[in-house]
Formats: sequence, structure tokens, C-alpha cells
Amino acid sequence: MVAPTVDFSIAGSSGSGNSEPIVVSNQIQININAQDAEGIAKVEAFIDNEKVGEDTTAPYQITIDVSGYASKGVTSKLTDYVLRIDATDTSGNTSSTDQLINIVNETPLITINFPGQNINPELIEFYIFASTMDGELLSIAKVEPTDTSITLSTTAEISDEEEYMLTFAEKFAAFYGETNELATIQNIKRSSLQEINLKTNPRFPSNFFDRAFPEEFPIEGFWDENTTDFIALEANGFDYSSGGNACSCSPTTPENSIIISRYDDYGNLYVNQNVYLQVKNTDQLITSYALLNKDVLVDNFSITPDLFSDEGITLENLEYPNIDLALSNHPILSIYLYENESDYSNNIFHINNPLANTEASGAKINYWLNNNFYAYRTELQYLKYRIEHTGKPNQSYNGRDWSVSHTFENGTFMVDKNTANEDFVGRIALSDFFSRRSGGQATVLNGRDGTYRWNIVFDSQNNSAIKLPVIPVELEEWVFNDTYNNLSFASPEDYDQRQVELIRYVNMDSFEEYLQKIIKDNEKWYLISPVKESVYDNPSFWNQNYVYPNHFLIN
Repeated sequence: MVAPTVDFSIAGSSGSGNSEPIVVSNQIQININAQDAEGIAKVEAFIDNEKVGEDTTAPYQITIDVSGYASKGVTSKLTDYVLRIDATDTSGNTSSTDQLINIVNETPLITINFPGQNINPELIEFYIFASTMDGELLSIAKVEPTDTSITLSTTAEISDEEEYMLTFAEKFAAFYGETNELATIQNIKRSSLQEINLKTNPRFPSNFFDRAFPEEFPIEGFWDENTTDFIALEANGFDYSSGGNACSCSPTTPENSIIISRYDDYGNLYVNQNVYLQVKNTDQLITSYALLNKDVLVDNFSITPDLFSDEGITLENLEYPNIDLALSNHPILSIYLYENESDYSNNIFHINNPLANTEASGAKINYWLNNNFYAYRTELQYLKYRIEHTGKPNQSYNGRDWSVSHTFENGTFMVDKNTANEDFVGRIALSDFFSRRSGGQATVLNGRDGTYRWNIVFDSQNNSAIKLPVIPVELEEWVFNDTYNNLSFASPEDYDQRQVELIRYVNMDSFEEYLQKIIKDNEKWYLISPVKESVYDNPSFWNQNYVYPNHFLIN
């Protein structure tokens, strides 16, 4: 009797029947060539003498799941496994051939689920990549417009409790070159965050101001020639702005106009159905408002006093201790106005800039409050302390004696804080956005101008050294990469921004809880926590200004 002949190959690999191990992972397909004059009864597959598959019908093919095999032994070297194929003919004769294999399984890190695509026409490339906490690349995936889900996996050994970081990187077209926007989430564990579910929210072009649509409306009838009062009119909201006191009426400018810039949500001008206008008589300390439907703001529409009302507006005050009235920086109060539950849930707001004056005694701040809206959110900022909360302003605020400072060297931020460890979310903002807007030097790469913005969040309770991830080769031609390679992010001597912020959320106690409640479902913080307090360090030219997060994940 003659035994059958048998050989095999592993799909996607090269070589067989030799002593050099073949590296395989997850699931392997064995293609077997077995021949015998009497016919083949079966072929079988074994790993280290344990049967793992069988086929009885030509062409012979066995698929083996190797995801449960350990890659390394106690010596941390790859384990050699013996893959053996037996072929048995119809007379019971058997032949065998084997191959050394190393099993290196990919470990799933995280899945990112995308909603129904709201395509950004300016988006050129979109990558998501994972890195170790030392910054070394673990995995990267390019996101295509048709993708509904991306899973990042790695062949590196990483336990359920080992931390890593995740970066979202987007490159947009801009008329002056390109814009790069990145968001990095650090201190993620596989045990605490298995997926992120993104949402479709209104999103504006990356070159926000360049895609504004300014419209000019005449102002008529506000100024009385018998008075020297100064009248200021402004409009600010989620998707429109008059640029602050962009229009005024006074003895020197008795008639004027207001320019309202609308921002394009890719063809959907005015996500807000209405525009909120506020008029202030800064001499008499009175104010009134108008809520105009977007459909009336057409060519030749005039802004006149009869459109405005002071019904429901009250003069209120709040106390903030230890205000130094000698400083030019008084507390900054902003009240966000929401017309209905849908707008509140989606953060579609109007902004009321309500300060009337600051009293020298008792550090009281007077402000105008419009009581006609469905819901409110308040922001109060003084020096480098900031509190945001749901609802109308409180009657008093105590502030915090927190402090934070930082240095940046060799790609690592060193954070020094005095917060009694009440904070647990840290945020780093890097940008040359205002440099580009304020006449500073734009980022340049290969002759192209551009801007970049990068937000990094981290566990501030347990980390004081925050390292930037290594940039993958797929991003090496992006415009911000020259700044990254030179480690010259937002140098304090120019207009650029570099801000480190430490944050406390009420109703949450840890960064892990923040990942679960805010990041996992891409949730708006104020729908989870009624109060958000922070202290920040910004050594740039704009050192009294707060740098808002820009990315859809870190809002």
C-alpha cells in the first residue's frame, strides 16, 4: 500500500514545510493538496497534536480560529507552535507534514460607530489612531465617507487595564491652504471604554470665519438728537454673530447699520430659526431685545425700535468676592438662551451679554436678565477661574483658590497644580488659529499656508506628565507637522494659543466616569453635569482669554 502525498499552504503567507516559523493571527485558512490513487478519505489539522479541523471533500480547505492561543511564553519570546496536516486515504494509510507557526493575535482596542453621515465637503482625510501612553503607534485606520463603524486592533500585547490614547485627525481644505484639527483622548482602558458612539450635530466649516455670510441691515430711529446717549446693538448665537458691538448710534454716528454674519452648516444657513438682537443704552443702563425669524432678515430690512421689547427683562445682580476693581479684567458673564427642549438638547443657543456695570462696593455685578426663554446656561469667568452651570446666574459665587501652571519640553507637558485633587479632567489646547487671524505668521509646509488646532484630554487626578503621540507616517505631509517636529506649539511670544485646563464636573468623580458618561456617547456635558468648574493656564498673548474646545468629541 502507498501512503498519500500531502502538502499545504497558509492563505496570505509564504513558505511551507520548512523550519522557519510563519506568523499567523486570529483566523487562518489552510489550503491542502492531498493525493492518492485509492482516493483521500479525510485531511485533518492539528496544533501541537490537538486536532483543530477536518475536511473530507476536495478541494481540501480547513479554517482554524487561533485567536485563543497565547502569543508569548514566560520568556516573552514568541511561542513556536507545530501545525500538522494529516492526509488519510481510503485504505487507512496516513501521511503527515508540518510547519512551525508563531501566533500573533490582534487585540481589539475600541470601536467607533458613526451616525448617518453628515458629509463635510471640505474634508480631505480623516484618520483615527491609537498610541501607547509613551506615544508609540498601536493602530491606525482611515475613515471613509461610507464607513459606519471602525474597530482599531493591535498586535502589541496590551492588557485590559493598560492605558492608551486615541486620536481623531481631520484635514480640511481652506482657501489659504488647509486646516488640521486633532482631538486626543488619553488614559483609556479596554476595560472601561469599548466603544464610542458619535453623533450628527450641526458642524461648520473648519475655516469658520472665512465661510461666514455677512449681511448688512440699516439701523433707523434709535438715536434722538436731543440726547447724547450711546446706543449699542449686537446679535450673537450658535450660528450667527454681529462681532460684538459692531454697530452703534451716537451723536457722531446718528445712523448706522449692523452686519450680521451667518455661518454655513453646509447649505443650511441659520440652524437657529430666530436671531436674537439686543440693544443697550449704555448711558441710561437700559436694554431691550428682539427675536427675529430668519425669514424676515432679507435685503432692505431695517432694524427699528418698534421691533424691540423690554417685557420680561429684569435688572439683577450677583456677588463675587475679592474682585479687584483696579484691574481692567472684570468678571465676564454670558447667558446662553434656549427657545425649546430640542434646541437645549442640541445646544442651539442665543447669547445674551448682559453686564450693566460693576459696583465698587461689595463686589456686586449688575446684569440684565431676559426671563422669556425655555432654558438657560450660565458662564462666569474671572481671571483664570471659570464656572459654567445650567440655569440662570446664581446670586453669588465663591470662586476657587485653585491654581495651575505648566511647561512644555521634548513633546511632554508638565502640569503643576493646586486643586486639592478635585479636578479629574485635564485639557490641553494647541492652536495657531488666532495667529492666522491676527496677522501672525501662518503655519507653512511645502509652500502651503494653513492652521491647526489640537485638543488633548487626560486624567488630571493621576497624571502630571502628558506626552504627545508620535504622528503616523500617514499624517507626515499635513501642514501642522512642521510645528510638531520642531516642538514649537503655540510659543508664548506670539498670538498663538497654548492652554492647560483642569476641570471638575459635579455628579462625576473620576476620569473613567467622564469617559463613560461624556465621551462614550459623545454627550454634551451639561446634560450630564449641572456644574463644570475649571482653572486654566494660558501663557500666550491672549492670556486672559479662554480657549474653547473646537472638536466634536471634546465639547
